[in-house]
Amino acid sequence: MHSNDHIHDNGAGFETILLILFVLIIVIYIAAAVISRRRYRKWPLSRTFFWILGIICAASAIIGPIANRAHLDFTAHMVGHLLLGMIAPILLMFAAPLTLLLRTLDVQSARRLSGVLRSWPFGGAEKLAIRNFKQPHHSLHP
Repeated sequence: MHSNDHIHDNGAGFETILLILFVLIIVIYIAAAVISRRRYRKWPLSRTFFWILGIICAASAIIGPIANRAHLDFTAHMVGHLLLGMIAPILLMFAAPLTLLLRTLDVQSARRLSGVLRSWPFGGAEKLAIRNFKQPHHSLHP
């Protein structure tokens, strides 16, 4: 006979994979900072601190006790939103990961990456948004 009992997975395996990915992202950033220090000049320690703190904020909103509690408590849910949507992006921006990436790449690869980032949809979308902001369509304004 088949049982109607369902086995519910608490997501521990998925959380473990995410935790490994978050730790890997931190390790890659630190490795790039070390490479940058050896090739050029010292990468600011504050930027590495911002990166680690930003990743921790993002990770705590997705995995761990805050994320688990967010399913039951509205306050925890909103804390998760603040961590993931507001605090983590600011901290990650202060870490300047693209600047670090461009410093660790050789000149030819860095120029290729810069070209990609300036093209559509990356830089092209930004230019279009700025142009539309400066000169809005007349049909939108009576």
